[in-house]
Amino acid sequence: MGWLLGLLERVRLFEPEGSRQDAMPEIAPLGDERVDLGRCDVHELLLVIEDVFPQDAVLRLAAPSGEMREFLETHALAANRSLYDLPLDNGSFREFQALAATSADPEIGDHVFVHMGGRMLLEAYDCGLDTFIASDLPPEAIVRLRQTIRR
Repeated sequence: MGWLLGLLERVRLFEPEGSRQDAMPEIAPLGDERVDLGRCDVHELLLVIEDVFPQDAVLRLAAPSGEMREFLETHALAANRSLYDLPLDNGSFREFQALAATSADPEIGDHVFVHMGGRMLLEAYDCGLDTFIASDLPPEAIVRLRQTIRR
């Protein structure tokens, strides 16, 4: 029986809980060229992400828990250890937003990122205690983020 489970795991028809290991691009963190937004409300951040960032950007969440993790296990584009990538341009992101609206900050994830094309666009650490965005985003995007996500 063990050989059968091993075979099924290799062809990815069966995955034991918590074992998902998809190929995820490594994205370098924002460097010194970033804008510090300070503290933000993660729920507000999730509501504005779709309006501020390009539709081909990807939401990356670190260490979600509970219902959020269960949702991401089945809807994420890629998952590796406790990181999950969810594209903004499909219906799953909107489902995620709705689920997040009724979840506590820590369940959403320890850290929230947005990346696109191998480049980090947003970093929100510790449920939004420290939030940074790429300094070369359009000025109106930076203003919109500042106005919307401030705690």
